[in-house]
Amino acid sequence: NLAEVGSGVAVNRLLLDYFLARRTTGAVVYVVDSFAFYSAQWNEERLRDTALFARAPFDSVLARLLIGTGAGWQTWLDYATGFSKINNPDRFEPDVFPDAASRFERTYRPIAQIDRQRMAYLYPETVEADVFDGYLDAFERLVREVRARGIRFVVVRPPIPERVRRDLPGEDAFDETLRSRITPHGAEWHDFSRVNNEETLFYDTDHLNRHGALQFLEERLTPALGAK
Repeated sequence: NLAEVGSGVAVNRLLLDYFLARRTTGAVVYVVDSFAFYSAQWNEERLRDTALFARAPFDSVLARLLIGTGAGWQTWLDYATGFSKINNPDRFEPDVFPDAASRFERTYRPIAQIDRQRMAYLYPETVEADVFDGYLDAFERLVREVRARGIRFVVVRPPIPERVRRDLPGEDAFDETLRSRITPHGAEWHDFSRVNNEETLFYDTDHLNRHGALQFLEERLTPALGAK
């Protein structure tokens, strides 16, 4: 699992390159959310967040790979020296995302204001075409290079409540654009955004709770991954 909270293509590319530097795999499963393609907030800016590397021990391979990203020399220096780790007051806390520890068992009752705040946090007010195209290009390169290694690449659009999808900017166009860019390279496309998406299956606006996640895994994701 190379996922990180609130991370887009730039972060995922770094983590996958780091993994493949010493290991191999039969498949990459990439769970796609459109917001991560629309803003540097979830990409280069996320790479510059030193908290991203707070629990990563020093590794010369990761240090080298960091140089070629949009993280900047300050992030590289912080990682190389371990400054943030030494001065991290939470370094002895459990390595569990707070939502997973406290909210995963809950069922969310939709509140329109909270939904709007959540979407405003994730999505920029306007989508700049050159920014979107840049991340599309980066993702297509990632798919192409992974497939060139003989590794299966599976792209999954996870369930999302219909009321949320209706309010998202251009989801159908995003799906068609991304699908058309990656399937010619042999990537598999599975759109589950409109299934297993009953509101009782979520613990907040757009994340599945335990019951929803297990249902999605059993009914949709496992059969899709076992298809080949």
